Amino acid sequence: MNHKPFDAHTKRIVLLLLSTICCLSLCQAQNSFAWINPIMSGIDEGGLRDCYVFRADGKWYLTGTSSPHWGDGYDNPGVRLYRSTDMINWRQVGLIVKNPGTSKWYASRFWAPEIACIKGKYYCTFNCRNERDGFNVQQSWGIAVADNVEGPYAVLSDDAPVSRGNDATLFEDEDGQVWAAWCGASPEHPDGNVMTIARINLETLELTGTREIFGGGSGDVATTGWDKCGVEGPALFKRGDIYYMMYSSWQRGYEVGVATTKNLRAPFRKSDRNPLFGSQSKSKWADAVEGDWQDLGHNTVFTGPDGQLWMSCHGQLRGGGLPPMLVIQPLLFSDDGQLLQMEIPHKYQKVTWDAASVASPSVFESAACYNLQGERVGSDAIGILITNHRKYVK
Repeated sequence: MNHKPFDAHTKRIVLLLLSTICCLSLCQAQNSFAWINPIMSGIDEGGLRDCYVFRADGKWYLTGTSSPHWGDGYDNPGVRLYRSTDMINWRQVGLIVKNPGTSKWYASRFWAPEIACIKGKYYCTFNCRNERDGFNVQQSWGIAVADNVEGPYAVLSDDAPVSRGNDATLFEDEDGQVWAAWCGASPEHPDGNVMTIARINLETLELTGTREIFGGGSGDVATTGWDKCGVEGPALFKRGDIYYMMYSSWQRGYEVGVATTKNLRAPFRKSDRNPLFGSQSKSKWADAVEGDWQDLGHNTVFTGPDGQLWMSCHGQLRGGGLPPMLVIQPLLFSDDGQLLQMEIPHKYQKVTWDAASVASPSVFESAACYNLQGERVGSDAIGILITNHRKYVK
């Protein structure tokens, strides 16, 4: 078969089409995301502690301990939920678990809520108490459930908490078993600051195999001195064949470490690299190294925009009157799967990745990036715009 050669006009058209295809391929081949910690846009001006980020229905969601954070806790309105399309600018969905007032055991604090999608339903854990109104309930945790991430949620533990303790988190293993981990109480130490784990039946809320897995100051040379006062804020996840339990302690300020195991029924071992990140205060530790953060910790783990594991936590900058706000950062692992120590900078950061490497890549619109002083620092990826930054700058 004979083919006629392309004339000059046709060649130009073909070259133009090829150039366009190449350009589109390059544009689609790489995505980017930029941010500045802490992230504040759209979050209640009183701040948010114990920040928990997750992805659902093509959007980002955020919850955590709402203000007021301290005091007797009876003024806390309940569990707030935020929604975002870019993980930077947030909008409040509303209260998914409301403070019921004097009628229920859960009327104070609403600390450290989390939302886990398990078997097609959304389970919200929250931590409360209510001795004021005649309920013999010290700090304990309960569960609410919804068919949709934004609710409505029904409190399953309406009449009584699931267990005494605090900072409950849920984890569904590969075999379908669901585990709960929490701090502040165990069968051996009902008043102790220890980490506890059990299997949980989400239909009956029954806990089985409850056991203490570690406390503060285990005797490990590398960890004694930073977590001996107690442990809290468990974040349980699996990567490869290793289960990781990240946790916080307040001995020297607020810092985060990790313990690992290859079987949830076996003992956990604290990492020699602990603490991995956090803040220190000279008011708590004479040899403290005080950096940008006066408070940094209580993290959770989620899959980030690049498909890698990230952590979210709260961070409060030192000075300037800023409240605690959302902090996010990619986790770092060694070749043998050990979590590495991390720096959490207060500056412009950016990650890039190949679109093909992420099964469902996030799409971010381009926007200018500003620091807390309102100075523009970038425009090549999504960033942070603080509309009320002047309120917090001296």
